[in-house]
Amino acid sequence: MLCAVNFRTMISNWNDKIDFGKFKGQTVKKVFEYDATYLWWAMMNTDRTNFIKDVKDAIQKRTEEIDAEKYEDLSWGDFHT
Repeated sequence: MLCAVNFRTMISNWNDKIDFGKFKGQTVKKVFEYDATYLWWAMMNTDRTNFIKDVKDAIQKRTEEIDAEKYEDLSWGDFHT
């Protein structure tokens, strides 16, 4: 009896191609340049990533920068209801 096995490509470095979702077929590097937060989401919510340390660190750093940019013009008064 044959057993069906689902082999997924683990995405680990800049030149690997995303094999799922809206960036399917694009390299990690290209997606990083366009939408690093997507890679952060994939890292935290899927079992398809196993990024090497420098890629993981770059994704985390860029995501933190993007989050900081979103809120840099806000003050505490902007959150008052």
